[in-house]
This record gives sequence, C-alpha cells and structure tokens, in this order.
Amino acid sequence: MNNKVVKGFMVISSVAVLAQMPNMMEVVAADKADMTSSATSKKKTEAITPFTIMQFDVNNEDGFNVGLVGNFRIFDLTSRLQADYMNKNEFGDKLTYEIRDFANASTVLKAETEIDYAGTIDISNLSDGKYYIVLKSYSVFGYDTGTMIVNVQHVVATVGVTGEHGKINPNKLTAGSDKANAETAWTIKDANGTVIETGAGSIPDSVLSGLKEGSYTIENTATIVTEYGNTVANTATDTFLIRHPESTTTVDKAINPNGITGGQKIADSTLSWEIKNSDGIVLATGSGKDVPKATITGLAEGSYTVSFTELSPEGETHESTGSFLIRHPESTTTVDKAINPSAIIGGQKIADSTLSWEIKNSDGTVIATGSGKDVPKATITGLAEGSYAVSFTELSPEGETHESTGSFLIRHPESTTTIDKAINPSAITGGQKIPESTLSWEIKNSDGTVIATGIGKDVPKATVTGLEEGTYTASFTELSPEGEIHESTGSFLIRHPESITTIDKAINPSTITGGQKIPESTLSWEIKNSDGAVIATGAGRDVPKATITGLTEGSYTATFTELSPEGETHESTGNFLIRHPESTTTVDKPINPESITGGQKIPDSTLTWEIKDKDGAVVVSGDGAMVPKLIIDSLKSGDYTVEFAELSPEGEISISSGQFTRSSIVDPAPVNPNIPGKVNPTNPSPAPSVIDNTDPENTNAKESGAVNQKSTKTRKFC
Repeated sequence: MNNKVVKGFMVISSVAVLAQMPNMMEVVAADKADMTSSATSKKKTEAITPFTIMQFDVNNEDGFNVGLVGNFRIFDLTSRLQADYMNKNEFGDKLTYEIRDFANASTVLKAETEIDYAGTIDISNLSDGKYYIVLKSYSVFGYDTGTMIVNVQHVVATVGVTGEHGKINPNKLTAGSDKANAETAWTIKDANGTVIETGAGSIPDSVLSGLKEGSYTIENTATIVTEYGNTVANTATDTFLIRHPESTTTVDKAINPNGITGGQKIADSTLSWEIKNSDGIVLATGSGKDVPKATITGLAEGSYTVSFTELSPEGETHESTGSFLIRHPESTTTVDKAINPSAIIGGQKIADSTLSWEIKNSDGTVIATGSGKDVPKATITGLAEGSYAVSFTELSPEGETHESTGSFLIRHPESTTTIDKAINPSAITGGQKIPESTLSWEIKNSDGTVIATGIGKDVPKATVTGLEEGTYTASFTELSPEGEIHESTGSFLIRHPESITTIDKAINPSTITGGQKIPESTLSWEIKNSDGAVIATGAGRDVPKATITGLTEGSYTATFTELSPEGETHESTGNFLIRHPESTTTVDKPINPESITGGQKIPDSTLTWEIKDKDGAVVVSGDGAMVPKLIIDSLKSGDYTVEFAELSPEGEISISSGQFTRSSIVDPAPVNPNIPGKVNPTNPSPAPSVIDNTDPENTNAKESGAVNQKSTKTRKFC
C-alpha cells in the first residue's frame, strides 16, 4: 500500500454526465441493475459505449497510494499522477481531468484539462487539503469517467539566526515550522561537517554560548504525519560564524627595536596602537600594523610598553602588548686630581657594555690605550710632561658607542645648547627647532642643585660670570605648541689657575717644585735674591738641581706662575736661605803655642776639635772654640795637627786645621788633662769637654823641634 508507484484501478460506467454526482462521489455512476437492463435501458443513452465496463490506470510518481478507502482510490502526499485509459481503441479521442473541492464537490477548482494518454497530472501547486480528481476518456461513442481522492499536505521547516551583527556572533538560534503540530529536530555542524550539537524543539541559549570560534551550519527538520499514517518532512538550513578579535604584537628586539608590528585575526577589523612609558603615560598612538620607524627612534631612553588593539566589525576588542627598552651608552671619565692624578677611572651606563680608554697628548697623538675602567697607575706615571686628554668609550651590546673626555661632553639634543667655551664660557645660548616653541634654561651644579633659571635663548652674562668655581650643566628645554618637551644639555667648567710653590727645606733646599691647578696650564718659575734681582728663570714644575746648587749664599725667593689656557695667571712664592759652614783654626805660635782656638761661620753650628800626632792618631779631642791651655801644656814633645770641625744644623761639616810642635826644654808641672781650666777668660761659656788620648807615663818627656803651623779649610756635606 505504501509503494511510491502503485497501479490503481477505478470502476467506471458509461454514463456521460456527472452533474448529479453525489457528495460522496461514489465511483459507481449507475447501479449494476441499470447496467444489466434490457434494451429499453440502451435506448435511454444513445452515446453509451459498446463496452459494459471500462477501466483507468493511475500511478503516483511520488507520495503514497493508500488504496481503496470505501468506494474511492486515495493518494496521499502526491504531487504528480500518471493517468491512462486501459481500454482505449481505434475510436479513442482524448483524456481529460478536472479538480473539484472535497468539501463541496460541485465546486470546480481546475477546469477540465486534456492530457495525453499515459500523461502526467501535476498537482504540486495545490495547497494543503483533500481534492477530487475526475478523469474522462472521450470517444465517438461518448466518454467514460472515474473519480479518485488526493490528500495534499506540506510542512515548512524554519531556522532563525539572530543577533546585533546578523549571522556573526548571533545571540539566538531558533528552530520551528509553519505547522503547530509538526515535530522539529535540529543539528549544528562545524565547518568539517562534524555534528556538534543535536536536539528537538527549541535551542537552548547555552548551546550557542558554548560554541568555539568557527563556521557552523544549523539544520532543522520539521515532520508531520497525515491521517493516513504517512510522514512529510522539510529541512531548513542556515549558517553562522563565531569569531572574536585577537591581535598580536611583535617587537623585533627587546632593546632598541628597529621594527614593531601588530597583527589582526579578522581581516576586516581595524588595528590601532599606542606606546606608554614606564609611568603608564601614553607617548604615541596610531593606526595600522606598523609603528613608524621615526616614532621608535624618537623615544627617549627608558622602558616602554607597546599595545595593539584589534576592533572587530562586531565591536569587540582585543589588546596584545609587548615590552622593550630604549637605552644608549654614556661613559664617564673621572680624574681624581687636576694635577698629576693618581687615578683615572671610567664609568659605563650599561652594565654589559665594554669599556675602553685612550690617552692623547696636546698634539692629538694617541699615547696609550687599554680596556677596562681603570687606567693603570704605571701608565699615568709614565707619561711625559704635557697636556693630555683621556677618553673612555662605552660600546653597548647593541653596537652603539659613547665617548666621554675630561674636557667636553657631546650631546645630541633636539633643542640645542651652545656654550662658546667649555671652560669659563662667555656666552651660553640655546636653540629651538620650532619657532613657535618657548625656550627656558637652567644651570645646575655638579650636585644637581639648580643654581639659576630663566627663559629665552641666552643665559645672561652676569649669571655666567657670577658662578663659583666648579662643574656645571646648562640645559635648554623647548616646549612646543603641542605640549611636547625636549631637553638638551651642555657642560662647562668654571676654573681659575692656582699655582703652588713647594721648597723641601727652608735652608739649603734639595728640591724646589711648583704645582698647577689646571692640567692644561703652563707653569714657569723664577728665583730672586734679597735685592729683588732675578737670578734664574725656567718653565715646568721643577727648578733644576744644578740651578739650586749654583746659588751663592744668601736669602732667596722662588716664584711659580701658572698661566691657564684661558689666559689667567696665578703666582705663588716661597723663601729659602743658602748657607754653608766654614770653620777656622788659629795656633798662636808654631812651637809650644799658648793658645789654640777655632771659629765657626754659623752661630747655631756645633764646633769640635781634635789633636793628632804625626802618625795621624788622635791624641785628645773636645768641643768648643778653644783647646784648653792645660791640654796644650800636657802634650809630649812632638809634631801635632789640630783640627776644628763645624757641623751646621743642615748636617754639613767644615774642617780646618793647623800644625804646631811641642818642645820639652823644661819639664812642666804634672797636670790632669781631665780637669778643665779657664783657658779663655773672655769666653763665658762652659769649659769644653776633653778626651785625653796621651800616655800619662810620658807626659813629662822633654823634646824640642821646629814647628810648622798651617790652617786648612775642608767642607764636607752630609
């Protein structure tokens, strides 16, 4: 009964007119009694066919052949029927059909229409309901007719994808039908056709919220069952997209990047970027996937965060970030003393940089080079006299270099700071890139304390000349009309020469040296005597030893003059005395002298004497300016030499001598040489000490001989 194509047969009669067809549309047009009647009945209908019974052959191309229900053949859910007349013959003419309302059989919905035998009846455009289809086969004898019932029913499935942005990121999915009694079954598939979710009836919102990003198809099948137990279904489909923005941020290098680029997940999103400093202040913004190179290179040193924000067409945003560091090397050079430094040290700004140094003389010739933060002590002490510049160069891991020196600092500001001279400048001026900007300045000392501020392009001359000695930084700040600020700096030094004069000893100095405050200064010296006459001059920090030793005795003044590179001078002086001991020996008589005395040139020298026999052996010695008379008289006969030695406070010695002869013609009375006697009543000083080196047993020997007296001066320096 449910085969898609089933032959059906309808019983027909030879009655030609169906105007009196009952509402039930019985398939028997005249009762069998009439059909089997006598010739009287044949006379009533002249057009009756020669055949008593004729048949129609009807096949359904789709739907269902329900079969006979009561007196009618019924087709369910059929859209096309194939009809033929089984007993057509050479007298056959045509085949027609018409469609009538089931509820009111007299209402013709489609007028009689001719079709070919075995032709098709298309009823696909009929709306839901039941219909009579009346077939007629005409011949020259009249027509045969037959009636059948068709049941037409449809169902339309619906799906709904709704949201603010249509089929992208919907917020509601619905599945339904145009029939209230229809059953619905829905399926959600991903882009690969994999079933993600299924269900019946309404679609819960949780299904939508649980979907991942991607493309989806929703299918909804609506089903109804006819009164004859047959099923009709319809499937509706739609698609939707779940997507969310996801930006990316790529910084090519963590330090001093060359390129900063962003990416977006959704092609038709918009991409924007911004850069913040370590304080979270936005420094730059823009749109597109690339941060301009000029923006990157224009950043000051510091830590930064760059973020790219993707704004999808649906209004969702996603932000990604990256961090980077802008840094540049900046070496420092520290000389511990302006004159004859004992340490020269360099510094580096970046811990993992490399540091190298070089020393140049005043001609710019490189004298020494090395690496590390310290110039070796031996290198410093090995330098010849002259002016030098020491520079430290810091090479960063990124390949940038910075050089610092003792004399100037290189700056590369956007605003400009111009100092006419690095030392004792006469003019400090600033420049601005934008004419409409405002320019202000300030001067700080080496401690970073602000000493003076002002506005305009010139630091007043009075401000510059009023600065104390020291190192200063002048900075000019340009404030653009857009509110951007750029500071440039320059360094300078306020200094004045200050020489020093050092004399190692006030009397008979060994060295006379000068010092200068400014390494680049020149140093000269001169020596004047007590009358102010210039005795000697020279250049450098040392008065030559030969010049000092060549000075005659007297009082002198040594002066060192420092002439700075700026033309200033400073003079320092020191006084000293040149003197030497010079003893004298006086023997009053060459034979048996009565008095032997010595003299000293320097009052605060010490004077000692000794008497030697002819063999040079010391017989007796003592100190003071006179040999006691008792000592002289106690000497044995013989030839003697007496020496007086003057020892100056500076440790120099002068020895003078004289000769005499003792002749023992008369034995003198015995004396004790250790008992001092008053040999010089005019000298109130205590009696000199005496060391007796004679033989007491021979003190009374009598000898005589000639005496040759001589005084000799000898100078000895200790």
